[in-house]
Amino acid sequence: MNTPETEKKLVKLVEYKIKDTLLNLIYDLAEDPASKVEYIVPSSILEIKADIEKAYADLENILEETDRKKYEDNLNTITKSIIKCGLNLNKYISYNEQLGEKLLLAFKLNDIQNFNTSIPLNNKGVSDTIKGYVSTLSDDLEGRFAMAELISVLPFRMTRERFSDYITKAVSILTKDLPNEFANACIDRLKDMFFSDCGNDFNADFPLMHQKLEATAEAIGELDKDGITEALEDIDGNTEAIHNIYSLLSVYFNDVIYLQILSMFAVDSEFLFNNDMILKDLYYSLKDVITTKDTSLLEDIFERTENEISERFDLSKPIENELTEKIKSMTDEEYDSLSMDTKTAVNVNNTISQMFYRELDEQLMLSRGSASDVSQMTESLLTYINEKTESLTNSERKHLKQNFLKHIPCPMSKEELCDYCSYALDGINDRNLSLVTYGSIFQITDKAAEEINKQHHHSHNCSCGHDHHDHDHNCSCGHDHKSHNHN
Repeated sequence: MNTPETEKKLVKLVEYKIKDTLLNLIYDLAEDPASKVEYIVPSSILEIKADIEKAYADLENILEETDRKKYEDNLNTITKSIIKCGLNLNKYISYNEQLGEKLLLAFKLNDIQNFNTSIPLNNKGVSDTIKGYVSTLSDDLEGRFAMAELISVLPFRMTRERFSDYITKAVSILTKDLPNEFANACIDRLKDMFFSDCGNDFNADFPLMHQKLEATAEAIGELDKDGITEALEDIDGNTEAIHNIYSLLSVYFNDVIYLQILSMFAVDSEFLFNNDMILKDLYYSLKDVITTKDTSLLEDIFERTENEISERFDLSKPIENELTEKIKSMTDEEYDSLSMDTKTAVNVNNTISQMFYRELDEQLMLSRGSASDVSQMTESLLTYINEKTESLTNSERKHLKQNFLKHIPCPMSKEELCDYCSYALDGINDRNLSLVTYGSIFQITDKAAEEINKQHHHSHNCSCGHDHHDHDHNCSCGHDHKSHNHN
């Protein structure tokens, strides 16, 4: 391994990767995805785009400098802006989903009024169905989340103290064996999933969307079936739009990574271009587009870059595979005997690869982590929940807590869960709400039975007196209401 030829290959691979990094950066900027989305891109994200383009245009001068701290600090500032926007976009999605849950309940309560009023209530039969379903669940984390889905469709019947104890135990199960930073990030993310507190930012980034959602929230009680269906369709459209904007933001996150790689490892312009006239021409052509705003050659730059990436990948991959296999097969002693230059080349290759494949999702989670322990973060979550529900009506408070339970594993034993379900069913004093709850339960149990039996059985022989199929929310509107479950 420790031969001049191997060291040459490692250096050559570094050169390939750095050039490939620049090509990927050119590809993204030339594609200009912000101009192709069908939605209004928030100004905060367009500012990020402009900052990245400026950093790209400045790269030529930066390559001739040895002190690049100011440039790299600027890239870090752009990254922080991207993370802030990403966190906000996740909150906006939660905001839409939480309103969607309220609308879906209103739809079901509206729809149930058309059912035969002679249908008898049978809490005992439904409880037996629940017991049969729960008995089939595994005892692992997956089984506990299945239990959580079930408890979240039942009207909420816990004291504040019991709910706090439930959350504490659930979070302990959720974060068991997780690294502390990631565990803290998960707990922090649960705050948004309980209540997305993003009104001001949301209104600044998507004013029309936010204002319409606020109007819908105020008018839920006045909407008929068609109005609710239309509102649900709007929410699905909103969620799709925000996901598309998030994808755009992910591209910009990658572009900053590319710029960081170039600043860290491209020694100078001669090293970067190294008589590669195609790469040099592509770089300067795109720089002209950015500085002059003349986009007439943009499509041509994009297509040429796409071809170059494909062809160069085929050249570099065999070298990388060969060197990777050699390094993997080495003992510690053999690796220690490598020359310092060879080790440096190996480390540079590894670092570039690791940076190249970073994702925005991962960075968002890491950015939420803190030095606090799980108990402190859990207490922070409970404080947040209490603060956000303090001024709400009792029914609003219960609705939020009920829906939140699907996001955390159920810490109850199977027997405790079945007892709670019976207790919750018996506490309902509204006939329509009982029928809607039956329907939500049967959606879960029917789906499980279908998967077990490889065919759809709507009857559980539970003697509850109901055709479970009637309670499935099927409004034939062409709208997938399951998208409003926080998955």
